[in-house]
Amino acid sequence: MNDTTRNLILPLEFGLEIYSDYEQVFVRMKFRDNQDKKIQRKHRWRVIRTCKLSLRKILLFRKEYVNKMYGLMSEETFDNIMREFKEESDK
Repeated sequence: MNDTTRNLILPLEFGLEIYSDYEQVFVRMKFRDNQDKKIQRKHRWRVIRTCKLSLRKILLFRKEYVNKMYGLMSEETFDNIMREFKEESDK
């Protein structure tokens, strides 16, 4: 494989990895999150804004914080989970 091909494949591979990891997080959140689509969308965007393109942060959120969510949690509870995650992920 030449350098040009490798340089084109690596960003594509990284993008697919990010997409796949977010997909796993969102599928798990769907079963634990509020059934209101507007709230689900809001929570997803909040996770994306917090994790950005960091695989480490996405994996940490999936492993440690999705399990803390439940169906009828209040916005305040979700805010607390995200605040706790942000503090932990910024260490």
